[in-house]
Amino acid sequence: MKKSETLPAKEASIATVRPRRVVVFTDLDGTLLDHDTYSWEAARPALELVRRCHVPLIFNTSKTRAELGDLRGQMDIRDPFVVENGGAIYYPRGYFKKGIGWPPLADSEHFVEELLGPGYAQIRRFIERMRRDHGYRLAGFGDLTDEEVARHTGLSPAQAALARQRQCSEPFLWQDSAQRFEAFKRKAEQAGFRILKGGRFYHLIGHSDKGKALRQLMAKYRSTWPNARFLSLALGDSPNDLDMLQAADLPILVQRPGGQYAAHPPIKNLYLARGIGPRGWNEAMLHWLPQLLA
Repeated sequence: MKKSETLPAKEASIATVRPRRVVVFTDLDGTLLDHDTYSWEAARPALELVRRCHVPLIFNTSKTRAELGDLRGQMDIRDPFVVENGGAIYYPRGYFKKGIGWPPLADSEHFVEELLGPGYAQIRRFIERMRRDHGYRLAGFGDLTDEEVARHTGLSPAQAALARQRQCSEPFLWQDSAQRFEAFKRKAEQAGFRILKGGRFYHLIGHSDKGKALRQLMAKYRSTWPNARFLSLALGDSPNDLDMLQAADLPILVQRPGGQYAAHPPIKNLYLARGIGPRGWNEAMLHWLPQLLA
């Protein structure tokens, strides 16, 4: 899609809906966070607008719960979050409580966990069985040291240690042929798993995804505040974000390093952000939030 095709006549129709509540779902690596530096500084103006307008900001990411602790504190984000490509949802205890006002006030230190797929031990058993029975060559986070993960990701060894605290998915590097990858993928699907392509790794996960997590959380918002009109806005940059973008009322695709957009099928109301990573995130949010909250 060319920039001139970004959002045709649909743009006006969405803007005139004027929902009372906008909920933002965002990927992190390569979207809100710079692909190379993991900085979110370029998105600071839009983040300040989000906080000022009490807009829930839901991290919907491949990162682990352990990785999000410091990041949520730095950004002063106290809303629910989704980890490991939709594998689990966490929300502050008391956040979805009938009768509370807006914005939701809840215990930001204690969370309710909802696992949406198989646990990490089950995923690792499948990988070991595939190696033993078929000789597939791949390296998951469970096979790598903190230092090796740091080298592949650009994280520090301490950050890599947090990334290796998996609960419901396994990032992996494929070290075999393309033909054997297709066979491995079929066997994963037959066993009840799916493989997603992220910015750096493939991810082995159950049949959960970022889109299912978005729909589940939006259902909670709507049932808790039935008199409000909600609209979901989602931002991503990679193939593993497409389920989320397809599930959102207003999907936004930000540019990847080099300026290109991830290949994608037709997505209704898709907006192509003008900028790479957090710069595109900032542009899109400053473009849309004032219209949607007016």
